[in-house]
Amino acid sequence: MQPQALNFRLCFYMSFLFLGLGVQLPFLPLWLADRGLSTPEIAAVLSGQILIRTFGAPLGTFLADRYGRPILLMRLGALLCAASYFVLSFMTGFSEIFLIAVLASVFLSPVGPIAENFAIVESAKAGLDYGRQRLWASVSFIIGTLISGFALEWLDTSKAVILIAVSYLALAAAGFVLPDKRREKATPDEAPAIVRPRDVLLLFRSLSFVIFLAAVSLAQSSHAMLYSFGSLHWEQLGHAKATIGILWGVGVVAEVVFFFFSGASFRPSRRSRSSSPAAWRASCAGA
Repeated sequence: MQPQALNFRLCFYMSFLFLGLGVQLPFLPLWLADRGLSTPEIAAVLSGQILIRTFGAPLGTFLADRYGRPILLMRLGALLCAASYFVLSFMTGFSEIFLIAVLASVFLSPVGPIAENFAIVESAKAGLDYGRQRLWASVSFIIGTLISGFALEWLDTSKAVILIAVSYLALAAAGFVLPDKRREKATPDEAPAIVRPRDVLLLFRSLSFVIFLAAVSLAQSSHAMLYSFGSLHWEQLGHAKATIGILWGVGVVAEVVFFFFSGASFRPSRRSRSSSPAAWRASCAGA
């Protein structure tokens, strides 16, 4: 596939990647409150979704590597997530809401990591700027928050989960623009090494990996209060759902700007490229 065609397809898919998340993060807590769940129950549902991702994402990415069909898994995961949220719209009690919401998170959790890994690898091979593709995922989040915020001004809050389901269904459909290449059968010399659980555990012997893991964990945990109760707090202050959507969208604008300029920020200098062009090309291919 030509680099320009690949770039267009990746950008198109990315423009749906966080659409559902843009609806889910601001308005799922409002839907849970509308169902009559208490504050501790809302916290349990949202934390359960996050906790299960620590198991769902590694399992999904393992299956993608094991069978060499990452695109198929991305499509299937988004479709099953959409179906789960559609079922969730009929649930009323805490127990069934908790189970279906966690199940939806299991299906969704590997989609983002697989999609971003696919985009990074294919962009490096084709010499494309991954940041210019990834920014569309952030734009899709903004679109999701704005559209759902204004839609819920005239739709009942109980329809929020339907909007989430439709958004993930759109992501599943967008997955069909990506090339679902079957991995060619490798020769014995080319066959990839089988990764065992103990090999993964060896990562924790690397100090740099442990520091990185601690840093991203702290960054994610700092978001927890906003993700769980930011929308509820703003609604209690009297802000309209459209305003809540705008507030969520504004926070992502900086992310879009970062990705737009990220390629230039990390591009090697002209001097370093001229001094060792082969090494520079090799580093790009292995990024």
